[in-house]
Amino acid sequence: MTNKNTKNLIEIFALAGLVALTSLPSNTVFGDTSIEQFTPIEESAVCATVGNEYDVDAPYILPEVYTQTVIANQDAAGVNDLWDMNQQNQETVDYPIALSGDDTKATRGQLLYTATEVGSNGQVTVTDLETGEVAILAQESYWNRLDGVKWTPWNTVLVGEEVSNDPDKDPNVTFPNTHGLVYEFDPVTGDHQARPAIGSLAHEGIGVDKRGNIYVIDETTPGGIFRFVPDTYGDLSDGQLYAIKITENNGDNTGKAQWVALDRDTVKINARQAGTDAGITGWERPEDLDIMKETLYVSITGTDRVLAIELNRDLTKEFTVTNYVKAGKNVPVEVDNAGDETDEVTGFNSPDNLTITPSGDLVIVEDNTPSDIWFASPDRNNDRQADGVVLFASLQDCRAEGTGLLMGIGPYSNTLFVNQQHAGSPDGTSGTAPDQIIAITRN
Repeated sequence: MTNKNTKNLIEIFALAGLVALTSLPSNTVFGDTSIEQFTPIEESAVCATVGNEYDVDAPYILPEVYTQTVIANQDAAGVNDLWDMNQQNQETVDYPIALSGDDTKATRGQLLYTATEVGSNGQVTVTDLETGEVAILAQESYWNRLDGVKWTPWNTVLVGEEVSNDPDKDPNVTFPNTHGLVYEFDPVTGDHQARPAIGSLAHEGIGVDKRGNIYVIDETTPGGIFRFVPDTYGDLSDGQLYAIKITENNGDNTGKAQWVALDRDTVKINARQAGTDAGITGWERPEDLDIMKETLYVSITGTDRVLAIELNRDLTKEFTVTNYVKAGKNVPVEVDNAGDETDEVTGFNSPDNLTITPSGDLVIVEDNTPSDIWFASPDRNNDRQADGVVLFASLQDCRAEGTGLLMGIGPYSNTLFVNQQHAGSPDGTSGTAPDQIIAITRN
C-alpha cells in the first residue's frame, strides 16, 4: 500500500535547507578511495548531553572531506519506526506500483529497499533516490523484526525476520516454524512468499553468491552460519541447508571447517535445532554478512570480530575460517573507564552491519555506544586479516545505533548509506527523534 501522506524528499530537503541527493557533485568519489586516502577521525564521539547537542541533520562525526545528507526520516515517510537494513535494485526494473510513477523503468541503483525492525506489523519500504518519494511496498501483521534485505540475481528481494520464538505465525505457511523466516519479494508489486527451506532462524544478514546460493546466520549465542543451495537455480522453495562445523579449532572457533548438511524437514520448523542435532559450530551472536569474490565475511558481535570464510564450489572440500578483523589483533580494544555512557574511549566493539566498497575495503558499523563506523583495508600481504582498520565515523546520538550500512551502486556508487535507528533527542535526554536514512559522500 502507498501512504498518501508520504512527502517527496525534494520538499524535505528544501525545508531543511539541504540539497537533493542527485544534485551532489558527480565527481565525488567514495568507494574508489582506499582508507589510506582520508585522514581517520581521532576518537569516538562524545555522547550528546544538555549543552552539547548534536545536529539532527548531521549526527555523525566524519573526516573533513565528507558530507552527510538526511535523505528520509521516519515521520516524513509515514512508516514504522526502526528502519534497519538497506538494499538497492541491482538491475533496471519496472517502477514499483507503490510509487507514483507510471510505465517507467527504475535504473540500476535508483530504488532503496528498507526493512522495519518492529515487533509486529512489519513493513518493507521503497525509496526512489532520484525523486525522493518513499512508499510502503508490503506490510503484514505477522511480520516480526524484519531485518536483512538482499537483491537476488533473478531480480527479487529477500527479507528476513530476526526473531526467536516467533509470536505471530504466517497463516500461509504449513510448517510450524519456531523462529523467523525469509521472504522473497517481487520488487515491483510487493507480492511475497515465505521460503522456509532457507531455515527457521533469527535472521539478520543475508548473502547471495553468483551461483545463487543463499547465506544466512542465526542471531543468537551460540549462533550458526548457514548456506542454502537451491535444488534449481532461482527457485528457493526447495534445497539443501548446510551449516559450518569447525573441524580443527584454533581455540576461538576459527581454523579448518566443513559444511554439514541439515535435515530438510527440521530446518523449516527449527533450523537452530537442526544445527544442534548435526553438531555444528556456534559463535557469539553472528549478525551481518557480505561476500567479496570467494570470501564470506561475518560480523560476530559478542566477541568483537569479523570472520573471513573461504567459499568453495565443492561443498565436500575443507575450507578455512579466520579472524579478518578482531579487537586487540588488528584494531584497538574499546575500554570504558568509568561505566557511564559518556566516557567511552575509541576502540572496536560490537561489530554489526557490513558493506564492501568497490576498492575492496570492508566497512563495519558498531552496535555500540557510541556507534562507530570502521574501514578495514584488503588483505594484500596474505596473512588472512585486514591490513589496516581505521575509524571513519562516529554517531553522536548515543541512544541510537547505525544500521543498514550499504555502499551505493550505479549513479550512487560514491555514496555510503546508513540509518540512525531508534534515535534519541538531540540533547541526550530521554526524548526521541525520528529514525533517519543518511547518505554520506566525499566532497
